[in-house]
Amino acid sequence: MPITQSHKNSIRSSLYVAERDLRDIKRRLENPDQDGASLYAQIDDIDPKAKPRMLKIINAMLKEIREMRDEFGLEVSEGQLAKHISASLSEVWVVLEEIRPSHLSDYGQVSEAEKSSIQPRVSKLMKLLAELEETL
Repeated sequence: MPITQSHKNSIRSSLYVAERDLRDIKRRLENPDQDGASLYAQIDDIDPKAKPRMLKIINAMLKEIREMRDEFGLEVSEGQLAKHISASLSEVWVVLEEIRPSHLSDYGQVSEAEKSSIQPRVSKLMKLLAELEETL
């Protein structure tokens, strides 16, 4: 069934978000302990008996999304990994800048002891981030 381009664009945008989130959920269900994060922990509180059913439903939804893509002739978006990583690194620069002692003073006076403890660590992170960007 033919649909208008504006409807295709709307459907594609919505399905893009749905697919992205479903794939994230699937990844987390399949590998709940693979993150290795230092500052947060995700507790796997999903009933182990429910996981196979959830994954089956997610796979059915992803299949339906693929079929809608094919039936309606929806454009496949191609993102470049380097651009995605570069955007993420820019965000890391911003948050690292925000924890430099000169910016922390916005939240109260930063003692010399705090400055001497925080600044070298932030500087090290920024140096490593610069190396990461150069490698990209």
